[in-house]
Amino acid sequence: MKILTVYNICGIKHEQVLWYNRCIQSILNQNHINNKLLVSSCMNSDQCITYLKNLFEDNIDICRFKDSYTVNITFNKSVQEAVKRYGEFDGYFYIDSGVVLNSGDILEEGVKRLSTKKYSMISYQTDTDTGYETLGFKQDSSIVQIINNDFIIPIGKACNLHAQIFSNDIYKTFDNRIIPDIFRAYCTESTFSFLCSVLHKEWVIIKDRLLPHNKGVDGASIGQRHISDTYRNAWNNLLYNRNALDFINDPKAIEVGLGYEECNNIMNHNINAYNDNYAKYKEELRNVILKYFYTNHNELNYNEIEVEYVGS
Repeated sequence: MKILTVYNICGIKHEQVLWYNRCIQSILNQNHINNKLLVSSCMNSDQCITYLKNLFEDNIDICRFKDSYTVNITFNKSVQEAVKRYGEFDGYFYIDSGVVLNSGDILEEGVKRLSTKKYSMISYQTDTDTGYETLGFKQDSSIVQIINNDFIIPIGKACNLHAQIFSNDIYKTFDNRIIPDIFRAYCTESTFSFLCSVLHKEWVIIKDRLLPHNKGVDGASIGQRHISDTYRNAWNNLLYNRNALDFINDPKAIEVGLGYEECNNIMNHNINAYNDNYAKYKEELRNVILKYFYTNHNELNYNEIEVEYVGS
């Protein structure tokens, strides 16, 4: 299978070039040979970009953003730029700047599951910041790890996004974008199960494997306010003056099964809109998701986002 791996870095606060080096090398060490590696860089310095390109040469592409955007937007745009050059991929492997792939078969494990066509999202476990307490696992000072069996994430549940493969049908279904891009900082992952349900596929966490994760490399949601100035909370903190109450109170969104930030009981989905994890009204739910969880062209035209793409 043809995979695009996107390693996401950001230089707004600081940059740790030697750490990037380690992570990129761990990606290049993967056994799966049909894997294009793209570094998505938001506001990193010229020195950083030159160092990485000189070190890895034609083994990496770099999509560089000189203006500040959320990682949701930079990831989506980087994928679009790669697809322009290489065509669509079977899967898109999102890796945050703090994750190291600690064995050569990590990508292969994800590809095995992707090739079954059962899953539209495939998550890897990390040793920090998992969010597994929202799945019903008790979180304490020890690492919570899923072992023995893969874990299917139920509708309305989520884990944190650090290393995850997205299937190409997400890219095609949601207008050539993968990650919902209206969120300024938090809550994005709370929408993921609903994207999967539209496709009648599952979101799975891979058993046993545990990836090292340094959550302090670039900083969380750097360049964006974590709490809304208007609404004074983290869940109604959307871009372009959006108000989450618009979809929370929309009868149509409720009817077709939309949910949001259910771990905090913000908008619990209508269980009657589902057969197990699959949406009964998948086209209607898709339209609601596009309306409320993705930007529109008047707010953000991806074709007008300026990038410098350094290819191999």
